[in-house]
Formats: sequence, structure tokens, C-alpha cells
Amino acid sequence: MSEPRTPAQVLRDARQKDSRDKRARVLSVADQLVAENEPVTFTAERDDALARVKDLTGQLSELQDDLAAARASIRQLISHREHDQHPGLRRSRRASVS
Repeated sequence: MSEPRTPAQVLRDARQKDSRDKRARVLSVADQLVAENEPVTFTAERDDALARVKDLTGQLSELQDDLAAARASIRQLISHREHDQHPGLRRSRRASVS
């Protein structure tokens, strides 16, 4: 008798079977297209992916700009808060530097 499989082995085997099944379905469709003299291309999928990447890149750029603006606002708030809490502190620092 074989030893019982661990949960990790069961999961790995299930994923491998799932991958084999998906691959077989894709190859079956591709074979069908070839048999019907249909072109087998992934141009539309590539173009869709490129469009999504371009859109996401634009969104990322906007988020980076928003983040930079938020950081600047936070720095300004901290600076104002420090000045409000210790108004003489800035003068004394300047005086000691001079």
C-alpha cells in the first residue's frame, strides 16, 4: 500500500492535472482552427493587454503625482505645526547659525 499523500502533494497534483486539462483544451481549439484553415493568432489579446498596460501606466502616474502632492502637504502641515507649537524655536536656530 502506498503512503497517504500530504495536503501539499494533493494540491500540487490537482494543479498539475488542471494545467494539463487547460492546455489540452487550448490545443484542441488551435487544432480545430488549423483544420478549418483559420488563422491562429493572439493579436487581439496582445492589443487588449497593451491597452490595459497603457491605462494602468497612466493611472500609476496620476497616483504618483497625487502622492507627491500629499507628501508636500504633509511636510507643510508639519512645518506649520512645529512653528505654531514652538514659535521661538526657529528664531533661535537661525540666531545660532548666524
